[in-house]
Amino acid sequence: MELERTLLVRYLCDHPGDAARAVESMPTAEAAALLDALPAEASDALLPRLIPVTVAGSLSLLQPERAASLVSGMPRSRAAAVLRAMRPREQAATVAALDLEVRRAMEPLLRYSEGTAGALMDPAVLSVASSASVAETLERIRKSAQQAMYYVYVVDDEQRLFGVVSMRELMETNGTEPVAIHAKRPVESVLPRASAESVLEHPAWSRFHALPVVSSSGRFLGVIRYETVRALEGSFVEQSVEDRGAETAAALGELYGLGVRGLVEWFASGWLGFAVSERGQR
Repeated sequence: MELERTLLVRYLCDHPGDAARAVESMPTAEAAALLDALPAEASDALLPRLIPVTVAGSLSLLQPERAASLVSGMPRSRAAAVLRAMRPREQAATVAALDLEVRRAMEPLLRYSEGTAGALMDPAVLSVASSASVAETLERIRKSAQQAMYYVYVVDDEQRLFGVVSMRELMETNGTEPVAIHAKRPVESVLPRASAESVLEHPAWSRFHALPVVSSSGRFLGVIRYETVRALEGSFVEQSVEDRGAETAAALGELYGLGVRGLVEWFASGWLGFAVSERGQR
C-alpha cells in the first residue's frame, strides 16, 4: 500500500490538471474521502485546480478542522472562492476552525463576490501612517516582514491611501525624514468590485508589481499581487485548453465505446480505492 500511496501522491503533484478533472467526475462523498486521505503535498497541488464549488461540496462533508486545514493550504483568493461556495452553516464552521491569522486574512475576502478585485486582493499587506518617519517605517517592516512587499503603502489618519514608496527608496533615505515626503502620488488603484477582467487588463501591470485596492472613499483595503494576476491569466488560458481537450476526450471515448464519463471514471478508480482504504485504517 505504501508504494501505491507514493505513486499516487507523485502523480497528483506532477499532473494536477489531469487529476482535477478526474476528481471532479467522482461523486461528492467519494471526492471528500479522497481529499480527506491526501497528504498536504498532494492536496496543495490538487485543490487550486479544482472548481471551487466541487471543493466546497467535498469539504462540507469533512470535519471543520480538516476542512480548515485544507483551506489553509490554498492561495488566499482561491480559498475565499471555495468558502464563498459553501453553505452558510458549513462556511461558518470552517472559518471558525481556521487559525486566527488565516481567519483574519480570509474574512475581508468573503465580503466580495467571485470574479471581483476584492476577491483577488491580499488584505494582509503592510501599510504605514503618513506621519511616520523613514526610520519608524523600516522598523515596522522589520517587525512585520511577512506582510511587507516591494512597495510600502502610506495611509492617512482615515486609512485612505496617501501614496506609495519602494523599499529601495526607503533604504536610501534619511531616517529622520517623514515617509510621506517620499511617497509617490497619485497611485494607480482599483475599486473592490471591479471585474477580474478589468484587473487583468489594467495598464498599471506594465510598470508595477502590485495594484492597490481602495474603497470608493479611498480607504486602503489591500493589494492584488502580480503573481495573482499571472495565475488568473493562466486560468483563462487553461480553461480554453481544457475546452479543446474535452473535445478530444469525447472523440476518444466514442472511439472505444466508453464515452467521456467512462474514461474519467476509469482514470479515477485507483484513487478512490486508496482513499477508502486510508479512511478504514483510521
